[in-house]
Amino acid sequence: MFRLKTLPQALRQCTYEVSEFIHADPNNFQFFINANTATSTIFKSIVWRPGDRVVIFDVDYEATVHACNWLRKYYAIEVIELPIDLPLTREEIVSSVEENLKKILQTGPLPRLANFCHVTSRTGFIFPAKELTALFHKYKIPVCIDGAQAPGHIPINVNDIGAEFYIGTLHKWCFTPQGTAFLVVRPHAQCGLTPLTVPLRYGGGFVAEFGAGAAHIDYAHFLTITQSFEFVRQVCGGWERVMEYCSETAKQAVQILEQEWHTTVFQGDPKLYGRLPIVPLPNGIFVKASVIKQIMAYLALCQNITAFLVCIKIKGVPTVCVRLSCQVWTEPNEVRQLAQVVLDLGGAYNTGKVATQMASDLLL
Repeated sequence: MFRLKTLPQALRQCTYEVSEFIHADPNNFQFFINANTATSTIFKSIVWRPGDRVVIFDVDYEATVHACNWLRKYYAIEVIELPIDLPLTREEIVSSVEENLKKILQTGPLPRLANFCHVTSRTGFIFPAKELTALFHKYKIPVCIDGAQAPGHIPINVNDIGAEFYIGTLHKWCFTPQGTAFLVVRPHAQCGLTPLTVPLRYGGGFVAEFGAGAAHIDYAHFLTITQSFEFVRQVCGGWERVMEYCSETAKQAVQILEQEWHTTVFQGDPKLYGRLPIVPLPNGIFVKASVIKQIMAYLALCQNITAFLVCIKIKGVPTVCVRLSCQVWTEPNEVRQLAQVVLDLGGAYNTGKVATQMASDLLL
C-alpha cells in the first residue's frame, strides 16, 4: 500500500512544493538522485550523429565536461568550449558569448545543444540565465542549464528563463539531504527523453517513465523536502528572509576578508556572487594544487575550520581563493577566525610552512 498509494501522494506533494518554489509547471518536473544523473539522461537521450556539436563554457562544472568528453569519444561529436574570461558584468557575459557564437556558426553546423551553469561552482558566478537562453534560442539552439547551485541560493523562475532543460539540486542550499535533485523539461523537449535504465513503464511518456514507482530506489531523501521547506517557513521566516539574511552575511564576510587580507572579492558586484563570494588569499598567486590541499587540511585538522579553497585565474594569474558558502548558521566571527589563521601563516604557502605547522600542531 505504501508504494502504490502513500509514496506517489507524498512525492506529488513534494513535487508541487518545489515546483511552486522555482516557478515551474509540476507536469514538467521530475526528481533525480543528483544533477549528474539528470545531465547524463539528457545527453544520452539525444540521437547523436558524428560531427554534431555541443556548446559549453570553459567554467562549466567538471562532471559536465566529462560527460561531453564521453559523447565525443563514443559518438564523435565536437565539444566547443566558449572562453569566459571572468570577472565580467552580466552584459559583458552575454556580449562575449554572442561574439564567440557568431564565429562558431561560421565554421560548421548549428550546435545541437548549449549547456551552461546558472551559478558556477568553482568561480561562484551568477550567470544571466534568462538572457543567455534567449540568445541561444535566437540562433535556434536548445538550452540545458545546470542550476545545481541556484535553488535556495537565488530566486528562480524556471518558466521565465525558458530553457528546454533546467537541472537543480536541493541539498546545497535548501536543507535537504544529498540525493535530492530535479529536472524540469519543457513539453516540446520531453519527446525522446528516457531514463538511463529502461523503465517498466517505457513508452508511457515523461511522467510515467520517470515518476514514482518507475524505479525501485529509496525515496526517503525526497520525502524530507516537505519538512525542509516547513523548517524554512516556520523557523527561518520564509525563503525571502533566508536569502536576504545570507546575502547580507556574505557581504559582511567579504568586508572582513578584504579589510584583513587587503584583497578584493573576485566577482566584484554582490549581485554576481549572492551567497557564494570568492576572495583571494594574501600572497596567493602561483600556489601549487598540492599545497592548496595541505592548507585546507591544516585549517580543518588543526584549526577546526572548514574552508573550500579554489585556484582561479585572475587577470591570467593562477590565484588561490577561499569560496565562502554563507548559510543561516554562518557567523562573522568564524570569518574573522579564518582571516587571522591565514594571516598567521604569513603567506609562505609554497615553502612547506603549512605542512610543518600542521605536523607541529597535530603532535601537540
